[in-house]
Amino acid sequence: MRADILVLFLILAGVLYFTVFSFIATGSKEVRCRKKLNIITYIDLVFIGVVWILEMTGVLKLSNITGLMKYTFPYTIVVYAIFRIREIFPLFIKGEHLETALKYSRFIIRTLSVLVAAELFIFNFNSYHLIFGNYPVKELDLSTVTAWSKTKVTPDGLKLRCPKGALEEDIYEDKALFEIEGVDVPVGTIQFDLKQFNQTVETRIEVDFSDDSHSATFRTECGDVYVDRFDEKSSIMICNYSGNVHKLRFWVTMEEGERLTLSALRVNVPVPLVFSLKRVLFLFAVCMFIFYFKNSKVLAKEYDDTRSYCRTAAMIITAVMIWICTSAISNTALSADLIESFKCEEGNQLTQELVDAFEHGQFSLLEKPGDDLMALENPYDYSQRGDEGIDIVDYKWDHLLYNGKYYSYYGVAPVILFFLPYHLITGYYFPTNYAVLIFSVIGLCALGALYMTFISKWFKKLPAGAVLAGLLIIEYCSGIFTCNLRPQFYEASVACGFMFTTLGAYMMLKSNVIGDGKISIVRLLCSATFLALAVLSRPTLALYSVAAMFFIAGGVVKMYRSRKNGEDTYKSKSYPVKYFAAALIPFVICGSFQMFYNYSRFGSILDFGIQYSLTINDFTRSQYHTHFVMVGIYNYLFNCPALVPYFPFVKSEFQLLDINGYYFVDFLHIESVAIGLIYKALPLFAYAFLPVKAFRKSANKDKKYNMLLLIITCIAAPLVILISIWESGYAIRYLPDFAWQMIIGSLVLVFLMYNVKRNDEQVLTQKQEYQNIIIMRFMLVSVLVCVLLCSAQYYQYFDIAYKSPNLQIRANIIKRLFEFWR
Repeated sequence: MRADILVLFLILAGVLYFTVFSFIATGSKEVRCRKKLNIITYIDLVFIGVVWILEMTGVLKLSNITGLMKYTFPYTIVVYAIFRIREIFPLFIKGEHLETALKYSRFIIRTLSVLVAAELFIFNFNSYHLIFGNYPVKELDLSTVTAWSKTKVTPDGLKLRCPKGALEEDIYEDKALFEIEGVDVPVGTIQFDLKQFNQTVETRIEVDFSDDSHSATFRTECGDVYVDRFDEKSSIMICNYSGNVHKLRFWVTMEEGERLTLSALRVNVPVPLVFSLKRVLFLFAVCMFIFYFKNSKVLAKEYDDTRSYCRTAAMIITAVMIWICTSAISNTALSADLIESFKCEEGNQLTQELVDAFEHGQFSLLEKPGDDLMALENPYDYSQRGDEGIDIVDYKWDHLLYNGKYYSYYGVAPVILFFLPYHLITGYYFPTNYAVLIFSVIGLCALGALYMTFISKWFKKLPAGAVLAGLLIIEYCSGIFTCNLRPQFYEASVACGFMFTTLGAYMMLKSNVIGDGKISIVRLLCSATFLALAVLSRPTLALYSVAAMFFIAGGVVKMYRSRKNGEDTYKSKSYPVKYFAAALIPFVICGSFQMFYNYSRFGSILDFGIQYSLTINDFTRSQYHTHFVMVGIYNYLFNCPALVPYFPFVKSEFQLLDINGYYFVDFLHIESVAIGLIYKALPLFAYAFLPVKAFRKSANKDKKYNMLLLIITCIAAPLVILISIWESGYAIRYLPDFAWQMIIGSLVLVFLMYNVKRNDEQVLTQKQEYQNIIIMRFMLVSVLVCVLLCSAQYYQYFDIAYKSPNLQIRANIIKRLFEFWR
């Protein structure tokens, strides 16, 4: 065995010993074990330190495995220092705090030890691929290459080029092809010294081979590699061939106009060991979160005793959600200069076309349909306008065509309140991406405030950890992030509706029309205004305005009971007048405007015009099919995800349920386009098991009315919205219309059952603590599943190939961080 390999194994043995030591030395017998292990530990530290110095100074080379000692020695020092610091904890920490400090330090030491060992032994196992075999390093002679498609042999290496038109003429389509013979050595790795041009970030290379077990022809479709121009390690492909390799054939995927240069091709180059501090810190943060959630005394306390802590934590959670939205929008910014981004001289259907129309005093758009469009037998028929991406006539996509004029189907609230005033004041059109961001930020803040108000009113005895877990699930599953990932006028409408709905719901709770406290006329007026504006943003949200009427009715009952009991709160004769005026006038005004708007365009107060859309389907002739409704409900709510061995480790297949008809699916090519909401938000399972039990065990005198509110607001209204989507097909951007409403209703049932148990005076304290543990662990699992599934869906939803190269670079870094076997 070579000396450098022997040193390598001694280092790995030392690290493994330190992992074992960290568990033994922090165990129940740590005092007795410390004396026995100290000598070995000091020897281990000295050995690792000496090797670290030798490698850092370049004296020692560990079989070309670079990066092994960069973090190994600092890690051992840190772990040993924490262990030593633990010994003096009793000198300045007393009582319960000492026990907590010892518990956390024990967990930190053990977790770091395991993670570093995993980093060296598991996450970098490819670095040991060539150690035990006879794999001589060899540079292949590129001058002997047999060049086929899009490949040219030059003195500087292989030039690979895909000129314009090549994809149509070449039988190999988008592949550059070449092969080389005379390898005649065992091959464990192949290194590509590839130079990429034209902003190419990642290049796929497929390799066919002929070895001793299959020498007459090539074995095909047996492996590939993605060479990232910003990741040197990605240029080395791991190979598992048998015996000597005789010849190799390479297929390089190229885009039109792309240029590549392969200056060298080497085999059996060792894979460098790259100690990823980011990966260690990420996994450590996940482990710390789980440990803290399970062991924190603060999170186990009741919300009523930790209000300040919960409010601060809620603001941090919402701030993280806002940061995610901002990060998504930053990749679609119109300009690197923020000020310049707000100086748009053109826009889309909402930000420009409707703005210009309103400024000219008309509801129809300024541009007129062309004669060729109007000459069609049926202009609403997509196949007559064009098909397969080729337009036969010129027309405006997804606009309404009625009586020879163009109109817009989308709600006018964002136009009247934001886009039109901005253009009148500045002369520029408001950027859609920042509009979506603003709507999303306000909506997330309102959603967080709504949830915390809901908790403070009815679930004060809930553990703080369960409260914060519920907030994270509601905000992360809301689906508003998809609007920021692809901010177009569709998403602007959805985000604006989300903002007004959450604001309206929050002000409705704060108005005290239900629950304790005096009814606030001002807040009720704000609630009605916001909910009415939500309808002017998205007509389908009118169902929540209908649901609001049941809350308003609850306020009427509340006033009636107060008067009947002789209380002075609502004795004023003018109070009911103010109440009904605040509750109903905003709906009357906005509803009247919408009816006037509809009548002025289509001659009917109830005609919103969607059937006149110039889109993929002819809505004037499309028929209702219950199968289409079931497709939407299944994929939005029940489509089961599957775990797969590649990042982001989750996929789902959209299910058409054998409908034998046309059903539109937005971004069908994305593997996680449809993950059932019931899996992303596990509390939704409560709808299947808890409603009847929660109703029967509730001691609330208004439990029938409260259950009615839950059914209407959190079940009936969202389901009707889901049913109404059948005509438009499936698009994940519709989630903010119904997702958070359904989740908050399920949490009501989960929390209500917990409240019933806690309020039962006959329940023993031990049983209460057991129930506390159950709900905390259930919410912890729910958070972890929510983050995994939602993150996978959001990651795949954003079609990186059509966005900025910078985003693809960052996405590749994340992907390679977890796909350590590549």
